[in-house]
Amino acid sequence: MSSETTTPVLIAGGGPVGLTLACELGSRGVACVLLEQKSTTTAEPKCTLTNMRSMEHFRRLGIAEATRRAGVAEDYPYHVVFATQLFGHTLCRFEYASRAEAARSGAKLAFGSPLAAEQPQRISRIFQEPVLRAAAEAYPNVDVRFGWRVVSATPDGDGVRVEASEVASGRRQLFRARFVAACDGGASPLREAVGLRLEGRQAVSQQVGIFFRAPELRARNPQGDAVFWFIVHPSLRRVPLAVVDVREPAVCALYARELVLVRPDQHVAWRGNALPHDALALVDRVRGA
Repeated sequence: MSSETTTPVLIAGGGPVGLTLACELGSRGVACVLLEQKSTTTAEPKCTLTNMRSMEHFRRLGIAEATRRAGVAEDYPYHVVFATQLFGHTLCRFEYASRAEAARSGAKLAFGSPLAAEQPQRISRIFQEPVLRAAAEAYPNVDVRFGWRVVSATPDGDGVRVEASEVASGRRQLFRARFVAACDGGASPLREAVGLRLEGRQAVSQQVGIFFRAPELRARNPQGDAVFWFIVHPSLRRVPLAVVDVREPAVCALYARELVLVRPDQHVAWRGNALPHDALALVDRVRGA
């Protein structure tokens, strides 16, 4: 086991919350160590919108423009469509301006407000997290370590002693921190270790995220541009489709396939370059129906 490393703050979890906290501390001159058990930022489709208040924080941290460059283009409208099929009959359409149009004309922006210093940004966490990671790693007083898992955390006098393990090698290292921030999600082992219980109903719904490339969708879709299509049909499951700016080469490199099926527990259950013969049967099998 390596010698003990001392840090004012240890952050467990390298998602948006942990990375943003690392940026906040780094910008204030507070040293910290961030440990994330995954080897890189998320590869699963999570989140479609970064809201106004978060964008205001990002502006203060100097990463608002980088977030917008990584997200859906400013001239893409935020319309929402309900239809019988993607290429079927339109049941209802809610018109919301693009960010560029809203800035020019003062038109209503979905989830936005003219009183906010920054407007919301459509962006998937697949593209948001690398922006946050790069910003955190740019601070000399922030030590970002992906591929490290927190094994245990024990109160020790006026601080916390943390044992961590490098996932690839199994190498162990001890840390002693004045504060430990549990930013590792609802299944946080740190939360459980200090006896904090989750309250409320669990698993309100089951969802499957499918992240796929459709280069010709915008040109061919009779429904027109939208950030959400809700498919409502008696013979079909209700399938909300969300638009992200997929950056095709990056997505291919990330998944090594054009189509990906992700379970609610973030397990990549299937991937391929073409739809399976019975796509709905595959979805049912993955979700346990």
